[in-house]
Parts: sequence; structure tokens; C-alpha cells
Amino acid sequence: MRSGKILLYQTGAQPEAVCAAALSAAGCTVVKFYCPLAAAEDRERYLPVLRQLLREQRADMVFAFAYEPALSEACQLEGVLYAAYCIDAPAMAVIADNLANDCNLLLSPDTRQTQQLLAAGAANAAYLPLAPVLTAPAQQRAEGGPDFEEISRMGDGEKGQFPKYSAISFVGSRHTDNIYSRFSGLPDQLRGYLDASTSAQTQVYGCSLFDDMIDDTLLDGLRQLLPIAQAGQDAARYRYLLTSCILPTQATMLERTRSIGYLKQEFGTRFVWYSREPADAGRDGCRGPISYDAKLAAHYAAPYIHLNMTNRCRSAGVPQNCWDILECGGFLLSNYQADFAGLLEAGRDFVQYGSGRELRDMAEYYQKHPDEALEIAAHGCRTVRENHSWTARAAELLEVL
Repeated sequence: MRSGKILLYQTGAQPEAVCAAALSAAGCTVVKFYCPLAAAEDRERYLPVLRQLLREQRADMVFAFAYEPALSEACQLEGVLYAAYCIDAPAMAVIADNLANDCNLLLSPDTRQTQQLLAAGAANAAYLPLAPVLTAPAQQRAEGGPDFEEISRMGDGEKGQFPKYSAISFVGSRHTDNIYSRFSGLPDQLRGYLDASTSAQTQVYGCSLFDDMIDDTLLDGLRQLLPIAQAGQDAARYRYLLTSCILPTQATMLERTRSIGYLKQEFGTRFVWYSREPADAGRDGCRGPISYDAKLAAHYAAPYIHLNMTNRCRSAGVPQNCWDILECGGFLLSNYQADFAGLLEAGRDFVQYGSGRELRDMAEYYQKHPDEALEIAAHGCRTVRENHSWTARAAELLEVL
């Protein structure tokens, strides 16, 4: 598919606008539409409306940054391709009841998630990495050496008190108020096993431990003690929600809490942390939220060591913030993610760690070697701008189609 008419279902996803522009620039006619499909009852209510829309628009494809069962059903009945880019982790499409519709093309920015979709019965699934959404002004990019004072005047608020790359920045929440934190009434032995499992996962990068740790006997016991509404009576759905959402989110909370505590203790005011989670307010110097707009772009362009601690629900893929940091000219220090391979080169485009000790060592090393950090940031910025724009992703998407 090199061109054609695409109906874009609007979900409010961060890449939506830039992806639509890239598809338009590639020669596609993009028509945006929306109707509420969040509730299960909306599926039957809007199905006739969606079918009528497809007939009137005569589109070649419906595209959305999420899997909506109602859209799939309408496309199946009208013989229209439905491409759903499942950018959220976990991909709730895995537990959809009409995943096998042959109109479906499920896209995922995570190779492991792609395999889960195929294993769950998806008619077609393909891997498609994310790409940058934020763009910093050209004069702030690493190629020219970001000027800290200029960035500070744009709202970063640091007033230039740190030398380049002497401070560490993390933008993200701890996910304290997760479902696991509300589990109560579990026997001590079972709770201890789950606590140990989530703690062990924080020490391992590049794979998920939970599939092997949760056997069928344990799963049956948990289903009796801790029912999950979204799973109903379906054991496979329960397993997916537990192993791909609930336990990984708890592991994320443990890892981020530990790392943030260390960084604050080690670097004091040189550790800069932004979070929109109310429970984080004022904790370890948390500065509250930073909006996803020009202010965040300016922050990513600043000469910090920008830290990425991937949510453990995304077990392999490169998350959105990594692409944004690199495109803005920032120096990226990230945990190991398998899907970096083939996209970016560790040590030239960014640096990565595979343990808490490596995180500490990397942070200390690049604080003492700012010229190396600047060189890596510049190379990473060039790589992303030349090879990983949404223009490139739109071409990949159309090639898959």
C-alpha cells in the first residue's frame, strides 16, 4: 500500500498528530474521526454507525493507536483492513475476543508483545518501533552543544547552576498506587512468594520472570483469592493481566523507588526528578509534573544525564521517552531493552546499564567525562533524526500494508 484513504480513529495518543502528518506527506488521504468506544456496551451501540461510516467514506484502511473490538468488528463486516498500533504496555488487545478477525493487522513497538499477540490468535501481527514526537529547537540540539542558560530561560528552571552533564534527570512516576498495592488478605506464604518474585524481576533486564514463576496451581489459587474484573472467569486473561501488567508494575515501583532513593542520596540537588503522581509530590525532591510539550523538549535538550527506567510492562521495546530524549539532543542513559539492538548502538548513540551497580557506575563516569557524553548525545541525535523519524515509520507502515 503506497497511498490510499485512511480513516484515523482518534485516541489522543502522543504520536497521533505527527503520524497522521507523515502518512499525509506519504501520499495518503487521512480522515480523522472519533466516537466513544471505551465501554463494552458501546461496541453494539456504535457498530451500525461505524459500518455506515465505512461505507460512506470508502476507505482502504482504518488506523488507530489502540485495538478497539468495535472497530475490528465493523471492518470485518465491511471488508476493510483494520491496523491497530498497540503502543500501550501491556497490550490489552491480547485479551480481546475478536483478535482473530482476518481484517486485523496488529502492530506493536515491542517484539515480545508482538509474539504475545500472535500466540493469542491475532490473524496478523508485526513489529513497528516508535519514533520521536517531541522536537527541540535546532539551536538547542547536541550537535552545537546545548547552551544551558538559554534552555533555563525557556522554563527548565535550573538557572545554569550545574556544569554540563553533572546532573541526572528522571521524568517518570513510581507507580505507587498500582493494583498490587491494593492486594490484601493473601496468606503470608503466598504474599511472600509474590513479593520475592517482583523483587527478583528488578534485578533482571531483557526478559520477564513471571511466566515461569506463576504455574497453573498458583494461578488457580490467586483467581479464587484475588478476582480481577477484566479477566472474568477466563484463566488465560487472568494470567496475562497478572504476569504482563500487575506484577510488572509492582516491579517497576520497587526498582524506581530504590534507584530514586539512591540517586537522591548520592547526588542531592544534582538529581532532578519530575513526576505527575500525587504520591511522589515532595518525595526525594520530586518537582511535580512537567508537561509534554515545548517545556519537556527544552528539558530533554538540556545537558543532563537523562535516565530511562522502562516500565517493566514493556519487556523488550524502546519506550517513547527514549526516542524523544535522543531527537532533542539529550544524552540517554537507559536500562537494557532487547529492541535497542538493530535500531541504536549502545556506546555511540546512547549508553545502557544492566544492573543497579552499572547505573551508578555509568552516572559517575559520564559526570566526570562530559565531552564523551556530548559526543554520544550528538551521534544519537543524528542517528534518530536521519533514520527514525515518523516519516520513516510511515514508510515502514505502508510497506507492511
